[in-house]
Amino acid sequence: MGPSSTNIGPARETAGEIPRSMPPGQSTPTLTRRFGWGSRILFAVGVVILLVAALWTPIAVPALVKFPTSTNVHILYSGTMTTYVNAKTGSPLASPAVTKLSIDQHLQAIPAKSSSSVALVKETITVRAGGLTSLESNVYTLNRRTMAAVSDPREFTYVPGNTINRDSSYYVTLPMGLTSTTKLPFCTHLPGARICSIHWLQASPIRPRWTGWRSCGSPATCR
Repeated sequence: MGPSSTNIGPARETAGEIPRSMPPGQSTPTLTRRFGWGSRILFAVGVVILLVAALWTPIAVPALVKFPTSTNVHILYSGTMTTYVNAKTGSPLASPAVTKLSIDQHLQAIPAKSSSSVALVKETITVRAGGLTSLESNVYTLNRRTMAAVSDPREFTYVPGNTINRDSSYYVTLPMGLTSTTKLPFCTHLPGARICSIHWLQASPIRPRWTGWRSCGSPATCR
């Protein structure tokens, strides 16, 4: 019996050989990647997500955010107060008196009297200075989206019935989407006054991140 050879394991392919699974004379097929409708849809969805992400903060947030009717905050201030006259007699003091000053501004929304578009907010200000304490109460009505005041017979200053026209001005809070060129009418009032003293406010040029404001008589001077 002559010598015999036995192949153990799969046949090895050497460089230049045609794979055994391919018929002789046929070349190896070239793989071509084709994008179907599924890939195109995924690409379009990705583009839309990127656009929404880019536009969400400057456009969507101001349009969707509303003043919360659960607002209940205390804003505390402290410092000193210098007086030059006697509080009891009104006569001038020999030397100015310096006393500690603290102010507690309490802002609380009233959900039962608010609506989906208008918020009713009560403000209580407690001032303590020189052993004396004074209280001030105000009620504001504001547009829950723009944060601007709206005319409403329920609002008052100091006492119910003492209404002030604050329409379209700002006081309780500021709107979203502010820029360095935004000018806002800010309402302040003095004891006994029945009208709003308007100051136009704009971000200070030296504080571009809205950490400071300056008041001016008209929009033309806020430049």
